[in-house]
Amino acid sequence: MAQNTNSQSVGNVPMLLSKKSQEAVINFYKQCTQTLQSSWNLRPGLEAIDRYYQREDDYTEAQWKAKLANRQGDKSKLQNVTVPIIMPQVESALAYLTSVFATGEPLFPVVASPKDQDAAIQFTAILSQQARVAGWRQNLIKHFRNGLKYNLAGMEVDWERTTAPKFSSSLNQKADVRQIVKECNVLRNMDMYNTFYDTRVLPTDISRYGEFAGYHRLFNRPAFKEFVNSLPNKMIANVVTAFESGGGTISLAGGTSGMQSVAADTYYVPWINPASFVTNQLAGGTDWNSWMTGQRAGEIKYSNSYQLTVLYGRIIPVDFDLRVPAEATPQVWKFYIVNNKVLIYAERVSIAHNLLPILFSQPLDDGLGYQTKPFAGNLSNMQDIASALWNAAIASRRRSISDRVLYDPSRIAAKDINSDAPAAKIPVRPTAYGKNIAEAVFPFPYREDQAVANLQQAAEVVRMADLISGQNRPFQGQFIKGNRTMHEYDDVMQHGSGRNQLMALTVEDQLMAPLKNLVALNILENQGPSSVFSPEQRDSVEVDPVRLREAVLQFKIGDGLIPTDTLIGADAFKAALQSMATMPGLGQGYEITKLFSYLMKTQGADLRPFEKSKEQLQYEQQMGAWQEAAKLAAEKGTEFSTPMPQPPPPAEGSPEAAAAQQAQQMQQPQPNSSPAGA
Repeated sequence: MAQNTNSQSVGNVPMLLSKKSQEAVINFYKQCTQTLQSSWNLRPGLEAIDRYYQREDDYTEAQWKAKLANRQGDKSKLQNVTVPIIMPQVESALAYLTSVFATGEPLFPVVASPKDQDAAIQFTAILSQQARVAGWRQNLIKHFRNGLKYNLAGMEVDWERTTAPKFSSSLNQKADVRQIVKECNVLRNMDMYNTFYDTRVLPTDISRYGEFAGYHRLFNRPAFKEFVNSLPNKMIANVVTAFESGGGTISLAGGTSGMQSVAADTYYVPWINPASFVTNQLAGGTDWNSWMTGQRAGEIKYSNSYQLTVLYGRIIPVDFDLRVPAEATPQVWKFYIVNNKVLIYAERVSIAHNLLPILFSQPLDDGLGYQTKPFAGNLSNMQDIASALWNAAIASRRRSISDRVLYDPSRIAAKDINSDAPAAKIPVRPTAYGKNIAEAVFPFPYREDQAVANLQQAAEVVRMADLISGQNRPFQGQFIKGNRTMHEYDDVMQHGSGRNQLMALTVEDQLMAPLKNLVALNILENQGPSSVFSPEQRDSVEVDPVRLREAVLQFKIGDGLIPTDTLIGADAFKAALQSMATMPGLGQGYEITKLFSYLMKTQGADLRPFEKSKEQLQYEQQMGAWQEAAKLAAEKGTEFSTPMPQPPPPAEGSPEAAAAQQAQQMQQPQPNSSPAGA
């Protein structure tokens, strides 16, 4: 049986599951990870790409000896060169995607019809606050980089609801039993090393048609305890068991290749950079058992680290003995599993969309799914070839430093002729006395005929990489305008971003469009009345959930690729305003001021607080007429006794009203503070 523990919620519904249902969920999770493991091991492929990206894939003996000598201070040894092709190309494409999707403020502007502008302002304020609090921008950038490196990136879109005790102001009192509930849309970029999913469907279809998707997270003891305490309506009976379930199943890749097979239910840390500051990020932390003594009976036996698995499954509840409405219909559920053993949280995900809230994207989508080469993978052989040509030139340079010779070991000792000292004196053996020393050594003549050709070929290979990726010189900022006209220059720059625009369009359909839809639905389902500060308004905005739900069908959430001026047809509005300015007859039939305010609102500037009131407009008209009449009377020399119109009182709560009240208080007589009888 499943018991609803949050009947007040309008969105996701946490549940308490029976022992039988919990066991079924754990078995389902194990089958999910085993299915991925039996398909293929994704982690070695990810590691190989990351090594190319960081140029840490050369583990030859010559390279390691030269690197070690350089670190010990011997700068005469030449290391091999890995030509930087993949990382610069990836970062250039990343800069474009970031400029399109993650540089706007607000990140997702909202427009609506004129009658729904209040709701649009509320919605924009909510999105701006949640984007700042939850770090949407940095997670989007990481997602785009994963997509360019692996051609596979995941993003969780979750309405995160946490609770925290409200403490009393007095240090001597215990925490208040009341709870502070924090709710927010969270965009969480997926660590692809620790993400598992249904490989029976295409990556971009997992959210809609996949049976499962999930990921592992690693917690230290304090962070995990805080996380568990913040969960609303968790399975209290399983909390102690979870704390005492032992350490997480964690693996750190080792060796020079790092290519090892590790079970998909294991938290995995790749070994990419041997020179990183932390050689083993899993070795840190506090060993609680090493210093905590005198443990009393009944106390919880904590571990130093915990693995939390977040599992989303499209399940048929009756198969798990879940007695819920529509139990025979596929539903999306979310589960928290600790150390692959203990289920501590379960909830049915929003019924408004029926999607797994983990969205996968592939910037290069040619229909081959997982077999499509990544953006970085398309460049790996070019990086290898260019590096080989460069290293051939370096090998030639090494030979010039220590040339090869033939020598007579009966006359000269090997240790003397192989000495690294540039001014070393080489003694000859007694058997060489009285003989021609030149006959004991024969140097091979050094010739460097191919070095220049190798470097030229390497440059050609780099240009081939530009053709493969579409990141040509103008787009990478390596183009000098020269004597081209402005039109020719702009045309070259525009064509330089064509391939990136194609990727951006793909990302828009695969990620951004469903992401905006999920974010909007989460807000409409879960957002309660609140006061939110709006950076655009520079003031607090009162959120009315009922008003938001009434206007949702008219919202169009834009981003960098689909700006709001395209969504509302801003060009047509601008043409209309120009027509009204040049044709006064049209202006008589329209309220140009309100139309102009609406157009500016679509560009992120709300001018309504600056619109004049009807009283102010009437006063200005009367004042203009009075001034004209006074001017005519002065010209005719006649007496003018009409009183000057009085301005309307400032609106209550406005800065003008506050200033007037302050001025009035300053004009009032101050009480006499002199001592009596002074």
